Amino acid sequence: MKKKHVGRPSNKELREKKNKLILTVAISVVFVLLVVGVFETGSISILMGDSVTGYSCEDGYQLKGDKCTKTVRERAYKIGDVSKDKRLNVSDFEMIQRYLAEYINLDDYQILLADVNKDGVANMIDATLLQKYLSGMTSGSMSSEQYIGEPICPNGYRLNGAYCYMDITIDAMRE
Repeated sequence: MKKKHVGRPSNKELREKKNKLILTVAISVVFVLLVVGVFETGSISILMGDSVTGYSCEDGYQLKGDKCTKTVRERAYKIGDVSKDKRLNVSDFEMIQRYLAEYINLDDYQILLADVNKDGVANMIDATLLQKYLSGMTSGSMSSEQYIGEPICPNGYRLNGAYCYMDITIDAMRE
């Protein structure tokens, strides 16, 4: 009977042990990542606790189920600040006048900012109220110009402090 060599392992045996160890560590790391939460490889995501696999989102979006969401943040402007220069001044009054005379166009948010009495329409009443406000000729705290200077967001946004936020949701892309 041939005696078994009990000395140092051969290079081949060492390589096999090393490869097994690397494979074991890699499998353990992947398992831990799956248990902890999310494992991502490129654009393919696997979510634990969700049966959804193989979905991806564009940059800036977060995968939630089979939907991609992101929150957009915009600065909130104050009612009356039609020029969006962060100041209430004569240029805002002039912009309302020029808009009403059809010399300029205003975007939807600027029209909302121009509606200083919040009656749903930007008109000459708003221009007059802003002019009175700017000249210091206010009618009192419960007057029509009481909204001037309040922050307001475009339609579809929610106000939080000095910013407007909107959640955008789109369908995730199937890989």
